[in-house]
Amino acid sequence: ATVYEFCVRYDLKETWAYLWENWYQKGRWELWARSCCEEIPVLRTTMINESHWRLIKRDYLHHFHSPRIDLLAWILVKKLAPKYYDQLQERLNGDGRNRNPATWRREFKRQW
Repeated sequence: ATVYEFCVRYDLKETWAYLWENWYQKGRWELWARSCCEEIPVLRTTMINESHWRLIKRDYLHHFHSPRIDLLAWILVKKLAPKYYDQLQERLNGDGRNRNPATWRREFKRQW
């Protein structure tokens, strides 16, 4: 079932209005829907999402069987997002090299 059908079935008019206005309109859809891009197949998009949630479960939710939504939101905002912001800054500011090389590497390179 689609999100629209879900909203109709459970009488979620305001939810659908929000989704339509902010996410499903032409121009907004392209910003977040990776599957609408022909270069990225739907199956690859699914694999990326599954991998992302597997990482969250393994790294942050391993002590929680069924976490509450407020705990999940807190983990995403306070724990996971800063990690991704740091990675983004490294990629935007760097030249693609590892910024934290091993301590022995500089001496090894000098001797070589």
